[in-house]
Amino acid sequence: MIDRRQLGLAYLGLTLSALFWAGNAVLARASVGLIAPFALSFWRWVLALLILLPVALPHLRREWRIALSHWQQLAALAALSVGTYNTLLYLAAQSTTAVNITLVSATMPVAIALMARLLLGQTLNGRQWLGIAIAVAGVAIIVGRSQPSAAAGINPGDLLMVIAVLVWGLYSVLLRRRPLQLHPLTVLLFLIAFGLPVILPFYLWELRAGGGVTLSTATAAIFLFMAVFPSVLAYLFWNH
Repeated sequence: MIDRRQLGLAYLGLTLSALFWAGNAVLARASVGLIAPFALSFWRWVLALLILLPVALPHLRREWRIALSHWQQLAALAALSVGTYNTLLYLAAQSTTAVNITLVSATMPVAIALMARLLLGQTLNGRQWLGIAIAVAGVAIIVGRSQPSAAAGINPGDLLMVIAVLVWGLYSVLLRRRPLQLHPLTVLLFLIAFGLPVILPFYLWELRAGGGVTLSTATAAIFLFMAVFPSVLAYLFWNH
């Protein structure tokens, strides 16, 4: 029997996650020229870790042994979500619009449904397949419209977002496939801790190439918003 209250909270959480990630896309585009993409990804998660650590510490003390026994699963989830998805989004923002990012991101349910069919064997009915076909056609239109000239090719930012959505679909299904018997704060703490080393080599390469952060009130506000809303709150809501 489904708990209606829990189901209602889940729907609310999904809605707020989508809202926070839409803000993430807008600010990612607004930060172009101020914050390099790998720097944005790396320092966002460092700040999120510092914010989360005092709240999650009591749970970590109780569960760290259990969490370490699942380190391979946590590392894989971290690489897909913290390490790859958001970094691809910030790279995409360098060459496509915030609107395109959010429109392509809106097809996440399609990616999740396809991954669930492939990995979990979940069946899809005719209406669901029709919805998937319409969504895929919509993505093709978005990607094609951004570069109407055949000679111009596909906008690399839109293509990166398609890849990012597929990565997130895989993350979501793997998260559901083997649910972790850990407190949500412990899970998120380990996702960030395992995800940061994935980003670090690319951030160091970016620094050597001259990329970085222009420190200002505006960039500080961007980092603070991204650390609290798309990072800590959205991930907790989505994982729930």
